[in-house]
Amino acid sequence: APQPDPRPAILQFHRQLAERNIRLVLMPVPGKPTIHPDKFSSRYDKGWMTIHNPSYVLFVDELRDEGVLICDVADALAESRERSGDSVYLATDTHWRPEAVELAVAELARLIEAEIPLDATSLRRYVHQPPKEVKNLGDIAMMLRMRRHQSVFSEEVATIRPVFEVSGEPWQPEPSAEVLVLGDSFANIYSLEMMNWGRAAGLAEQLSFALQRPVDTILQNDAGAYATRQ
Repeated sequence: APQPDPRPAILQFHRQLAERNIRLVLMPVPGKPTIHPDKFSSRYDKGWMTIHNPSYVLFVDELRDEGVLICDVADALAESRERSGDSVYLATDTHWRPEAVELAVAELARLIEAEIPLDATSLRRYVHQPPKEVKNLGDIAMMLRMRRHQSVFSEEVATIRPVFEVSGEPWQPEPSAEVLVLGDSFANIYSLEMMNWGRAAGLAEQLSFALQRPVDTILQNDAGAYATRQ
């Protein structure tokens, strides 16, 4: 039943998959204030790394103790912010920038390759297309329902790297793939054209490129955390 503690559902799902010889990898995607706390409150300066829910470490430790593989990308994203000085999240949107997606995917691919034996015969060649600029007004700005010709917020530019098969066809999910991505709008933002941030450059596509193997997806913007499991 719906409840505030996510652990029972995650652990039940983990055990159901384990019975079928499937490994669950959980990648908690940090919200914008976790990586940019200085934008959230003046009590923080840019020297802060991350802020988490006080129970986050316990949450991760308990799941790991039960055998769930955790890909914790928060520190990698925060270190990137500190190193480059650039924003990891879109300015007028709740979602991360394309560079952050690729950084998180690199961490995820390393964990998968280190912990999960995959069929060597399923390798396939994927390539990046030339970088492409996309321009859009983010979801936070849109939810303010300002006047149509408002001048408070301008469209933001992001540079994506679409993933294509070496044959020249855009990336597509493959139902027979060994890796299945369950996700929400954080996986969809650079994949789903209706979100207006481009296509073929989202989390699943970049994971295919990093692993050089096909990936399947079940993605849903709203209620992605439980609807995809259902």
